[in-house]
Amino acid sequence: MAGTRRAWLPCARKPEAGSAFCKRHGDAIFGAMLGALMYAEPVNEMEHLCGGDERCELAEAQSKTQRRM
Repeated sequence: MAGTRRAWLPCARKPEAGSAFCKRHGDAIFGAMLGALMYAEPVNEMEHLCGGDERCELAEAQSKTQRRM
């Protein structure tokens, strides 16, 4: 079905108060996010969007903070 107008259909249920999702889809998203956080391997590296060799003030500040800990 990829590439057709029927590839994705919006949920017909009403969203819960304060959410963009119905209860069923909200629970599914919450479960996926919680599972990703619970079972993901910890990473000690930081990724910055400063570009190649450009000086990145945020990266430098975070580096200094980590070295102090």
